[in-house]
Amino acid sequence: MKAIGATLEHIQSVTLIKQRALQYLFTKAINYSWNPTTNPLIINSYIVNGPRPSRKPKVTHEFKQQILKKVTSDQYGREKSCAYIAAECGYSTQTVWRVLRRYKYRKTKPIKKPCLIKAIKEARY
Repeated sequence: MKAIGATLEHIQSVTLIKQRALQYLFTKAINYSWNPTTNPLIINSYIVNGPRPSRKPKVTHEFKQQILKKVTSDQYGREKSCAYIAAECGYSTQTVWRVLRRYKYRKTKPIKKPCLIKAIKEARY
């Protein structure tokens, strides 16, 4: 539409793309040697965003396995708090909590059998 002389206001009303974004797309296409007079078609590769660098994920597969091993290693593993596991592993409490939630672990209270007093023991005999 820009190649046939349409204004940015008209293009914005038709496409619902803001004028500043349209200007950015036209500038990007022109940098890729787009010429509206000779070739009015804009190729998608002119305006598609390129790959963006991202940070390495903090939670690796080995880290997840380390946390799950701490929880499932023995009967006291489920009683450990996220802060305790985080201190052992060297990560934040929130990160440990997210990993455990992702694997469907949740807060539990340890179930302990009550101790029997002498009167109850004698009544059993």
